[in-house]
Amino acid sequence: MLGKFNRLIVLMLASTVVVALAAVACGSDDEPAPAAPTPDVAAIIDQALQRAPQGATVQEIQGMVGDSIAAAMAAMPEASPGLTRADVESIVRSASGNQLSAADVKSIVDESIRALPAPEINESELTGLINSAVAQSVPEGVSAAEIQRIVESQVSAGLAGSLTRGDVEDLVASAVQNAVGDQLSASDVQSIVDGALVATNAAIEAAAKQAETAAMAADNAAMAAEGAAMAADTAAMQAEEAIKGVEQIAMDIQTPASCYIRGNRVTDCPSKGSSSYRAAPHTNGVPWLYHSAYDGPTPANFFESPLSAQLVKEGALPPLDERLPVPEDVSVVLGPDGIGEYGGAYRITEIRSYTGEWIAFGFVQRDSDEINFGPGAGKSWEASEDGREYTYTLRRGLKWDDGVPLTVEDVRFAFEDHNFNEEINPFVPAQMTDPVTGEQAQFSVVDDLNFKIAFDSPNWVLMEQTLTQSLCMRNRFCWFGHPNLKKIHPKYTDPTKVQAIADSMGLKDWRDVMHASQNAQLARYELQPFADIGSTGCVAPYCFVEYKPGELAVAERNHYFPFVDPAGNQLPYTDQVVMIILPGDEATVRFRAMNGEVDGRTTNYVLHELPLYVENMERGDYSIYGWPALGGADLGFEVNQTYNVNTEVGRLLRTKEFRIAMSHALDRNAINETAQLGLGVIQNRVPHPNTPYNPGDDELTQLYMDRDLDKANQMLDDLGLSGRDDAGFRTFSNGDRVSIKFIFSPSHGRPIIGELLKAQMAEVGIDIQIDIQGRWWEPFRAVEECCSINTNLSRHTVNPWMRFRTNFIPFHEVYFAPGMLIAKYYRTQGAEGMAPGSDPSFLPLAPPDAFPADHSGWFKNLHDDTIAGFANSTFDPRRVELGKGMYRNHAENLLAIHVSAFSNAHIGLMLNRNNMRGVPFTHAQDHNGHTAWAYFFDDGQDNYNHPGNRSQYCNSWAFHLGGRQACSN
Repeated sequence: MLGKFNRLIVLMLASTVVVALAAVACGSDDEPAPAAPTPDVAAIIDQALQRAPQGATVQEIQGMVGDSIAAAMAAMPEASPGLTRADVESIVRSASGNQLSAADVKSIVDESIRALPAPEINESELTGLINSAVAQSVPEGVSAAEIQRIVESQVSAGLAGSLTRGDVEDLVASAVQNAVGDQLSASDVQSIVDGALVATNAAIEAAAKQAETAAMAADNAAMAAEGAAMAADTAAMQAEEAIKGVEQIAMDIQTPASCYIRGNRVTDCPSKGSSSYRAAPHTNGVPWLYHSAYDGPTPANFFESPLSAQLVKEGALPPLDERLPVPEDVSVVLGPDGIGEYGGAYRITEIRSYTGEWIAFGFVQRDSDEINFGPGAGKSWEASEDGREYTYTLRRGLKWDDGVPLTVEDVRFAFEDHNFNEEINPFVPAQMTDPVTGEQAQFSVVDDLNFKIAFDSPNWVLMEQTLTQSLCMRNRFCWFGHPNLKKIHPKYTDPTKVQAIADSMGLKDWRDVMHASQNAQLARYELQPFADIGSTGCVAPYCFVEYKPGELAVAERNHYFPFVDPAGNQLPYTDQVVMIILPGDEATVRFRAMNGEVDGRTTNYVLHELPLYVENMERGDYSIYGWPALGGADLGFEVNQTYNVNTEVGRLLRTKEFRIAMSHALDRNAINETAQLGLGVIQNRVPHPNTPYNPGDDELTQLYMDRDLDKANQMLDDLGLSGRDDAGFRTFSNGDRVSIKFIFSPSHGRPIIGELLKAQMAEVGIDIQIDIQGRWWEPFRAVEECCSINTNLSRHTVNPWMRFRTNFIPFHEVYFAPGMLIAKYYRTQGAEGMAPGSDPSFLPLAPPDAFPADHSGWFKNLHDDTIAGFANSTFDPRRVELGKGMYRNHAENLLAIHVSAFSNAHIGLMLNRNNMRGVPFTHAQDHNGHTAWAYFFDDGQDNYNHPGNRSQYCNSWAFHLGGRQACSN
């Protein structure tokens, strides 16, 4: 940002240009002449700025401006009085005086000026000029009266004798120095002297020339003076606007004195964009929308990280303008703390190398509320009016992380050779099939930048999905495939060579090689065969560069990433993501976090330990943010109704009245207070009231939620479970104990919840067996076990059409516990899982055309309502009503037995270091946040490379204690 001294120089430039142009307009000494045309100063400077390349420095921009004005002056009459072309050019270049040494500034003004005789000088004029110049640059603390007294004294004394121009220069210097003492440097004083002297001489000479012309021809002089005044006014206005533009450019460009590269402080720093733009204040409880928080203009210039700039100097990277897409296709995001700082490593301590969606970056990017979307690697998309056809546009000039252009051929390869290749994706996801005919979507290339996906029937949900990722993995869809993937694809490379690669890696075939090449957890850099294949592509903000299994994973900034902040600084801000891996040791991870060794993460924290985290947050210099799931069901007990290993237990689980009896036996207050510190809201599965699919039925929210042991016992008796064994547990008609096993992991406080469940069910005679396993999901998903405890029931369900791999709708057996085998049937288009039809081993007996485990049609209704929603856009009333009905289905039929919601129980506690900024107070539950690549460290100094580093600006704060975090910057 320009200081007082810099503004003075620019203002001198303006006044001098106006004087010069006014003098030109007055004509020559010999005879009256028409006023010479006045150059359009604003247009000249604007054209010069438009020609400035991306990333140009202040000096380069101001040099171009000076050259442009000098060229314009060259076309003017040589005999023009006042300033010459050289004078104007010199003064324009002086605007960059704050970027040069004192010696360089002085060389701009010809040393010979000092030897010329001084013009006649009016004492009051000179005093006023110097006073004005000094007043604009003098530091605070020197009174105006003191400046006036000293300047008048010096000028009066100096004018007593005969002066040369050099004497005048010394006189001005003496006046300035006496006025401000030692508060300005020698170069500052010299610059003020030079500007004031030139401005003074120009004004006096122009005035003298005008007076002489007026004496020789009064009438013509009056006419010329009138024209000159008009020209001067116009030029002044143009110059003022032009100077504002130059000053704004200087304000928007900074060159830091120091910066950080991979955590190391350096002093050779590139220019960085700055901006005073601020979005609305960040409010706790409201998700921050990165993609729509900024509504300002696209930045005029782009800037790069110090690491990128260093690599450019070393010849390892091309310049920034060759790495970014064309300016119109660069996207802008803004975080809640404004413009960030470059540098550092974002440190995560984890039990496995998982980073989240911001590594598997896709065509679009979900915002932090999980309802709104913004562009990702792709530029834009548009649906036809009937929802049958989507047209997608790539960014012009977008490149992979290795500099290879990302083209529509990479998209064609992804769809035709990977997504729709039955060898690697035998089952097309529901989102990519027609909701009515079941036919596969049609993919086509339009031109070099555009492609289409079309359906026979409307499909409005396609771009609400998380199906747009960039990693071409087995059983996963991708939207881009790097050209090097063809080297391991048998369609493009000799299959025997591809198989040799698979053999050398200990993999089965090319499909496994493809999967390994894209799997961030394997990290392609670890596997030697990929050294010969080359990069297999990354469009994410960070790309993996190092992987040590069980120890460390490092991802580094993608220097080709197409996002910037409002000041034009290329994102991400941090140079690296460093993940320290502690396999299976969640407790150690939490202790390290409390010691300040995790910069920001939610994954491993346990809600009932929150007081411990609060107790240590000042010592660890972190804060605790609440990131809730908004789908209305955090904690609950999953019962798989397709389980039938024990047919009697299977029958009970498929009986709605049995699930209701279990619900009435629960003491939810005890579970909430013990396992969730009372932070959960006890309710049935109903989404947050502020979400569009909330049914608006308060009774539904509390349906079956009250503890009523008498009612529970009566319902169990009515189901034929009135018999008891010696221990008091209920028995089936054959005398066997009613015993149900719950299998679950030891994480997220589940063991405590399990013990409470066991004790409470014993009060109504139900024996609960507990099986805690690290790999609990294997027997559960194989339907060898029936039941589990889940603290994450409503993730990705606030919009039921957002993700089909959930426990809300039956589209994927890995996640849909209530009807796992039915979900498998739908996912595989009937090839596997439970098919409709009569099966007397599944009781209660279902109709012949129904699924054996879905005798009342609940699961089929969920599936059919989901498909029906494809025909309507997100907030269409018909689709909203379908969503409300799906929530009613879950709540009324207790497809899971719910306990509480909105508790932040699962990946909902964000322990964030206080110097890690740009992190939202509120975000839909996630491991790091969907836009974690916009986070930054205060002053660019990280914690991984600077042990003991602490925030200088922000205090420790916890979301549940009220108020808001206080930061001084």
